[in-house]
Amino acid sequence: MIYMYKTIVPAFLICLVFGIFHIMSRFTYSRLMNKRIRWRRLLCKSLHKSFDLFKILIVISFCSLVFRRLSGNMTDKSNAFDSQYYVQNYNAAIYEKNDLPSILEEHRDELLPLSSRIYGGLSREERIDSLQIYLNCVLSSLGCENECSLASEVMPEYKLGYYDDSLHIVVISDLLLMSDNSLEACSTILHEAYHAYQNEIVTRVKNDSGDNIIVTYEISQYDREINNYANYDPYSYNSDKSFEEYSNQFIEASANCFEAQWRGYIVDFLNGLESSR
Repeated sequence: MIYMYKTIVPAFLICLVFGIFHIMSRFTYSRLMNKRIRWRRLLCKSLHKSFDLFKILIVISFCSLVFRRLSGNMTDKSNAFDSQYYVQNYNAAIYEKNDLPSILEEHRDELLPLSSRIYGGLSREERIDSLQIYLNCVLSSLGCENECSLASEVMPEYKLGYYDDSLHIVVISDLLLMSDNSLEACSTILHEAYHAYQNEIVTRVKNDSGDNIIVTYEISQYDREINNYANYDPYSYNSDKSFEEYSNQFIEASANCFEAQWRGYIVDFLNGLESSR
């Protein structure tokens, strides 16, 4: 379907314009030379020429598509390996210096509602309030200065949440919010909070007028991909990227790594809340 829209339809339109131009040019020539116009012959000749051009365009576009697919796959696999390796090592450094455990412990009493024995009985508003405190802890551990609110909305099953940089808001799926267990909501908030950090660090760099700012590789990657972010929708033919290409964006890969590195600790922390008073 996508191939038809991107190649066959444009080729057909080009050939249609070519055929009309051919007929008009032959008609004008015949009138100037006072020659009789044989319409059937002219139409058949224009049709044959247009069809020949159509075949040539289709072959060229197909060869171009195959070449781009082959070269793109080779490049993506190479870049994905290097990017994932770098992201894992970069986020390992963040993991080592991150003080999330101490911040969560400091707010343990406020986070008690996230334990499964309490969370399942909370109202929607109470769940949002408790998860907002958790989000604030994660953002604080990353050194974020901007306030970020939490909300929820109905989303497709494949989508868990997103960060809106224009409103400074983390939005999670209603399915996660209303689950009897807070783990998946907390894990998703880790991921989206990291997107908030990425946006804030890029904004800080752009707004800093001093000479001591260091634009690192990851910050330049964040800046580039924030401005060229590729969404993924498995149910849309117009999806910007495949899931693999979407996940291999540096901005997504680093957020995934951050979430994966802290998820185990969050599991232990939530389990620890069960034994709290």
